[in-house]
Amino acid sequence: MYPENNITDLRQLIPDQLHCLRDTPQFQRLRNIKQLGGIYFVYPGASHNRFEHSIGVAHLAGELAKALKVKQLEQINDQDVLCVQIAGLCHDLGHGPFSHFFDGMFMDAIKRDKKHEKASIEMFKHLLDQNGLKEVMKKYGLKVDEDGTDLVFIEEMIEKPQDKKPQNDWPYKGREEKKSFLYEIVSNKKTGIDVDKFDYLARDCHHLGIPNSFDHQRFVMFARVCDVNGRKHICSRDKESANLYDIFQQRLSIHRRACQHKIKMAVEIMLKDALILVDDHPDFKIKSSKGEMLHISRANGDMEAYTKLTGSGFNLYLEQAREILKRVMKRDLYRCVGQAKVCSYDVTLDYGMENVDPISKAYFYRKDNPDKGEPIPKSDVRTTALISIYEQIKTKEEKFKKVFNDWCKKNGYKKPGCSRMIMSVEMNQHPPSHSNYQKPRSTGRGGSVAAIFHTSLFINERPRQTFNSFESLMLNIVHPSCETQKPVLLVIIYRPPGPYTEFLSDFSDFISDLVLSSDKIIIVGDFNIHVDAKNDSLNMAFNLLLDSIGFSQNVKEPTHHFNHTLDLVFNIWHRN
Repeated sequence: MYPENNITDLRQLIPDQLHCLRDTPQFQRLRNIKQLGGIYFVYPGASHNRFEHSIGVAHLAGELAKALKVKQLEQINDQDVLCVQIAGLCHDLGHGPFSHFFDGMFMDAIKRDKKHEKASIEMFKHLLDQNGLKEVMKKYGLKVDEDGTDLVFIEEMIEKPQDKKPQNDWPYKGREEKKSFLYEIVSNKKTGIDVDKFDYLARDCHHLGIPNSFDHQRFVMFARVCDVNGRKHICSRDKESANLYDIFQQRLSIHRRACQHKIKMAVEIMLKDALILVDDHPDFKIKSSKGEMLHISRANGDMEAYTKLTGSGFNLYLEQAREILKRVMKRDLYRCVGQAKVCSYDVTLDYGMENVDPISKAYFYRKDNPDKGEPIPKSDVRTTALISIYEQIKTKEEKFKKVFNDWCKKNGYKKPGCSRMIMSVEMNQHPPSHSNYQKPRSTGRGGSVAAIFHTSLFINERPRQTFNSFESLMLNIVHPSCETQKPVLLVIIYRPPGPYTEFLSDFSDFISDLVLSSDKIIIVGDFNIHVDAKNDSLNMAFNLLLDSIGFSQNVKEPTHHFNHTLDLVFNIWHRN
């Protein structure tokens, strides 16, 4: 994977200062956490673990930081490089059994919300305290006392602070703004181009037997720190745009061929069902630091208990859980009994972000001006074909379709996708036997985001993350005849017209989280995006985003008096 290192000694990959972190129970547990979860049941070569990946990220983080330090006098000191390497080594400490399966499908099923980045920071602190490593780190010149800037810096590189500051304000405390580029090495929240991806693309492709078209060595070779609007960013040579496109193309290839493989999905759904049975059992618990006995779903709230929780050695007490795992081992998997396309339509796909492409937030320098970063030229646009998603569905959505279609017919509306449907009401005006949910707009523009529904439906509002670029209301809906089944998630969106600098990035994060937490999703709303305009760059980028995750957009007719389609209905039905 790393041809520049013909290495058999692990110690050569990471500096001596990191050995004390590596040789701890908290880090060694990563040996028993599969990098690709249930994919191992499809691809026998995908047996690698978070342990190897974390060491690889630490190695690449050091290589990139040292390359920038050598090429430019950017005031990168040895402590900066060491902190970046530690963040790379520890960025995945918070993963649970089978990696993203645990904090995704399993935690969503038992309705707990705790992402592995937060758990990684908590585990990192626990690792330092339990092994007395703060004094060791002091010897290496790091500031690790209470409120020590180096520890804060490491934690901020693992997960960006959540405090809401104006866009131009500097949100970090570990390093001052002149070293902003250091936050782009391990986990780049702005562009997604970081050494975490470099390692897992190389490593996952190697173990899956999928050719890797992205060359991370070229990125390191041409990377420079440049000034962009008064802030320092890591930039690439303009001629390297094609290589950066390969990051996203390669990720999509892995996602399509492995992550969404129907057998992998069936395996993880069965693992989820088994772990839910175990989690509910009073005899299967893990001892916490306070002596309490915790269910496995609560273990990530106590790092001593969480250290014991890996992907191996589950002592399953319940016969039902054992039977499910026996079926997995015998390949007697859940079967897909039917599938259908909700709709079929042609769409122009283009790797777009904002008005250019998906790496428009990345910056490039020219050979004749190596100190100034600029966006990619408009001519360097690549088109691509994207992916389909397969997921489980436990209920028949036809019941929900029939209820909605009957309501449309009764109230004089045509079915969505057939014609224009415009409705404007006051929130105290709704049909008999109906009620509403209303979420006032935080922007102050207009009244609210709302839904009107029949009182026979079971409705629960779902907590949601707040974004500045759009308003949302999320409702879990269950029909009385399907009371024991998992609800449909209805999401109502309003995106104000105007600049869309943040929208695509925010909305990408938003819907990516949705598909991990819900089997059936319907999203409706006024997006102020002309999806009918074939050459509109925002439309192309928006369609690209929807298609990459597997959503189908169902409105085909104009919804605006200028004959544009701005009010949209799209959905995803997870199937295995």
